[in-house]
Amino acid sequence: MLGRSYRHCIYLLNSETSRRSLATIHFSIDSHQLILIEADGTLIRPVLLKEVGIAPGQRYSVVLKPLSITRENKAFLLRMRLDPS
Repeated sequence: MLGRSYRHCIYLLNSETSRRSLATIHFSIDSHQLILIEADGTLIRPVLLKEVGIAPGQRYSVVLKPLSITRENKAFLLRMRLDPS
């Protein structure tokens, strides 16, 4: 459950390594922005994003930032889109 007064960090990893499909994954969460704070084990200057593109083998840590104050126990859709190019 995501509470209003908490910060939640999510660790994202694209482990797609098959030779047939090396797709980039685009990750987002409805009604949230993502603050990118770490890339491949290295802390970085925070970057505010709506969506994170993750190439095969890459790892990112993001902090969730709601776009507005919401009531408790509201569900949000996590979206993942594959880009095979």
